[in-house]
Amino acid sequence: MRHHIRALALAGAAAALTAALSTGPAATAAVTTPAAAPTFSITPGGAFSFTGTITLTTSGGVSFTCKVKGTGIFKTGAVQGNHVGTIKTITFTDCTGPAGLSPAATGNALPWYINFTSYASGAASGNISGIDVGVSGPGCSAVVDGTSGSADNGKTGMKYTNSSAQIGLTKAGGNLHVRDVSGCLGLLDNGEAVTASGTLKVTPAQTVSSP
Repeated sequence: MRHHIRALALAGAAAALTAALSTGPAATAAVTTPAAAPTFSITPGGAFSFTGTITLTTSGGVSFTCKVKGTGIFKTGAVQGNHVGTIKTITFTDCTGPAGLSPAATGNALPWYINFTSYASGAASGNISGIDVGVSGPGCSAVVDGTSGSADNGKTGMKYTNSSAQIGLTKAGGNLHVRDVSGCLGLLDNGEAVTASGTLKVTPAQTVSSP
């Protein structure tokens, strides 16, 4: 009798194993493949220069505007969007601020990086990252950065448009804040959000596309 029960048990186990194996791929949990990172094509790429105007405005309503110029390098050919371009130098001149003040601004922690995240209708959108701008004037100094005054992780949204060969700075996608305020007569407060606006003309003109 015991041998008969053991034989039945073994037969049942074998049948269960056969049924499990016969289900094949259907028994395997579905595996989700992550979407491929978008790619962009940049022509001609290589060294470029830029000129334009940038305005930085705090959430408290204080703003200052500077002329800017600088140089950088774009990657060439088909690339993924992270660090497609490098801003190697940037100079701020002729700055104007509130109440007729003429502050000075300095680009720190270079290089900064141009990153593309999407493409539509002849324009590549993304951000400029690694931003750290020092601002100073009589009895006043501060830093415009991201999470701290020494983090060097400030970011502003941007869009490069093929037809105009311009980088336009946008409010969306940024994390700029006022940091390390000293003096400034209450015009600037630590932790205030900052938005950047303005346009930068790129030379030579670049053509960006995306499959």
